Amino acid sequence: MQPDDWSHGYVTEQLYTEGFYRELSPAWMNYVAALNGCHPRPIDGAFNYLELGCGLGQSTSVLAACFPKAQFYGVDFNPSHIDHARIVARSAGIGNATFLEKAFDELGDGDLPECDFIAIHGILSWVSPEVQRSIRKLVKRFLKPGGLAYVSYNAMPGWAASAPNQKLFYEFSQELSGPVADRMTRSLAQTKGLLELKSAYHQQNEGAVRHLTTLEDKPANYLVHEYLNGAWQCFYSSDIADAMAEAKLTYCGAATLVENHTELVVAEAAAKLLREQPTDRLRQLLQDFLLAQRFRRDIFVRGHAHLAGPATIQNLRRISFAPTRMLSDSDITVKLPRGELNFDKESFPAICRIVNQGSSTLQDIVARMRAETRLTGDLDRTIHIMAACNLAVPTAQPFVPPPMPANPVRFDILSPINRALFASAVETKTRRYLASEVWGNGIPIEPAEAIALSVFGNAGQGKPISRDKLEDAIREQFVLRNLRPRAAASSTETPEEGMRRIAKEHAENLFATLLPQLVRAGIATCH
Repeated sequence: MQPDDWSHGYVTEQLYTEGFYRELSPAWMNYVAALNGCHPRPIDGAFNYLELGCGLGQSTSVLAACFPKAQFYGVDFNPSHIDHARIVARSAGIGNATFLEKAFDELGDGDLPECDFIAIHGILSWVSPEVQRSIRKLVKRFLKPGGLAYVSYNAMPGWAASAPNQKLFYEFSQELSGPVADRMTRSLAQTKGLLELKSAYHQQNEGAVRHLTTLEDKPANYLVHEYLNGAWQCFYSSDIADAMAEAKLTYCGAATLVENHTELVVAEAAAKLLREQPTDRLRQLLQDFLLAQRFRRDIFVRGHAHLAGPATIQNLRRISFAPTRMLSDSDITVKLPRGELNFDKESFPAICRIVNQGSSTLQDIVARMRAETRLTGDLDRTIHIMAACNLAVPTAQPFVPPPMPANPVRFDILSPINRALFASAVETKTRRYLASEVWGNGIPIEPAEAIALSVFGNAGQGKPISRDKLEDAIREQFVLRNLRPRAAASSTETPEEGMRRIAKEHAENLFATLLPQLVRAGIATCH
């Protein structure tokens, strides 16, 4: 089966999955830069952002809505992707996102401005060496001096045991006929058939067997794009670092925040070994071996060396942080790749109390901690570890939200764009994202959450409504939209009992988690 002439071996028959990736946010990339001794880029005014291989455009569009003063550009060679992205952005009223249907080697000087940020997510491991070279040329041409680039890819040696499975998927699919999603399903089944034949490869590689098991519930469009591209490959981080050096880029840090703290991901002896390495290039390669890393999210900087300690501290003190959710004393213990970590029992409750109040700069958090509790110690580091553990997130700006009423009777979504995004979330059956200018990032909202929030907005019409009536109204909408509870195998509850249970859970989540989160992110107000 021959690919389309313009596809260069990349799957075009099936649309890609519509995803959003918080690590692509300028605020997130700036934090990684500051954490690793590089200057963050100004994001409080106009700047330019480019996503190469934007797919269906959700990340580009939502981030554009988060930074209305900036200009965002998404480039993809698939006309179906670009058409979808333009329709979604236009329907939501997002006017600062431009989508270009061009191959990377077709982009000229007049197509794009110089950019402060470039994101390349899920591209390098799925395109040919020729396209990879085009990407590097574009980065060299369009990324400003001091600009930041996000690059993700499948990593070796984490894929060493299971990468041969992909070869079978691809070769099987080339000999089959029919829609590409169906060919992927049959290729996966044929590969799994080797397990029954006790293939020596799978018997000698438990990781390859586990890999096949993890694919059973994945959607077909994800599997097609992940595994059926002709140029599929994995990279060692050192080779990516060498390749990006051609565009004058230097490795800065990891967009997966915990990986910036070696002592949190490996034992002390291994952390000592990593600290002793003379270069980031070798340090990152060794860390990948220690962790069997399968996917990397790297941040690169163009053109300047790491800063001295005082300058790094000054940059970090300007970064704002918000809690990922309302934190409590129970969050004092977190799980990390190397085991459990316990925060200081004296300072942690005070930090949670301050952080829970909104988005604040690190400087303000530390100053308040010392003024209110007179605690000393490395409070800065505690916040960085909280971010690494997903208890806190770096944000675009400070913000103190209005207080939540004890018994809300209505809510208002503040921006027309978010009202449009929310309306889309109510109608879809997949996770969607609202845009927070405070966080500079997308806030996820699940289908059932969107329905429950919509019911609350309509049921009471601004007047108090009893919890029982709210739960009944949510349940009715779940039934109408054919949403079903997932019961445990040993459960004896009836379908009706299951529907009442999930309606009650979502009513509770609405007031305890969802509405407070939207208020803290500056997306909504409650009355």
